[in-house]
Amino acid sequence: MIRDPEKISIKGMTLFILVLTNAIVLRTALVTGNEWWYAALVLTIPLLLIAIWNIRKP
Repeated sequence: MIRDPEKISIKGMTLFILVLTNAIVLRTALVTGNEWWYAALVLTIPLLLIAIWNIRKP
């Protein structure tokens, strides 16, 4: 059981998951050489930018 629970930011976790997803997509694209993975960045990079924009808003 956790004695000192800390607040975990949902926005921060979302941002972390999107950064991790982009890293995995880029790594997979470089290793496999399949162009489809680069097309997946068309979806994941805008989501990452939106998440960054939302987290910086007061």
